[in-house]
Amino acid sequence: MNELKTHITNKNNGAEMQIIGFYPFGPLIDQSVIQKMDTLKEVVDVITSMKGDFKLKESKEKSKNRLVFSPSHMNAYIDQKLTSQNWSSKSNNRIVADYNEADCFLGGYQHRKIVAYREMDFIKNRVGLEIQMGKYAFMVYNISAKMTIFRKSGKIDMGVEVVVLQDMAKQMSTGVSFFEQCVWDLKTRGVADIDTPVIVFGIIHHTCIDVNIQNIRMAENNNNDDDDNEDDE
Repeated sequence: MNELKTHITNKNNGAEMQIIGFYPFGPLIDQSVIQKMDTLKEVVDVITSMKGDFKLKESKEKSKNRLVFSPSHMNAYIDQKLTSQNWSSKSNNRIVADYNEADCFLGGYQHRKIVAYREMDFIKNRVGLEIQMGKYAFMVYNISAKMTIFRKSGKIDMGVEVVVLQDMAKQMSTGVSFFEQCVWDLKTRGVADIDTPVIVFGIIHHTCIDVNIQNIRMAENNNNDDDDNEDDE
């Protein structure tokens, strides 16, 4: 685990997109990380190679800046980089979901047969990767349900979930899930034997880190001012 953390720290140095959040989850996670180290490092290398501010989406929300971070542009960058390194993409990572569960209905109900799919964003060397920059509900679903389904189906051994940090989510459309939510949910839920080993990466653009530092300094200055006022009294 320390080898992976050290690799992330080194790659963050000078990177525009950085991996600041790191949360290992699930049974046998340490063993899984050791076995898949080279593949996990590829994910780190792609994330930290991202260039540009990606603020290309026009927002109509009054509480937001005119331009916010665009998930589609970030996903496109990651997709191009990973597929060039032989990661299989979503269209090749499908499991058929045949909703043909007649024994689950009561009263002679006749259901209409539906065939759907479960898809994973990327897979390589039996590592499943999900890039989640969408709604909150999908974030923990990926870890608690989808990755376990893919592992039980023999497609993956472990998973990686990439989500933004809260300070970056604030500069995206309302409702985007973020790392701190995911970690709280997983910690509060706890680990079950059926869970798949997963590493959750929390990513953030360097400009959001700068804003975070500024806010911390402002808060510290305000606290110092309050302390000075109390002393004066």
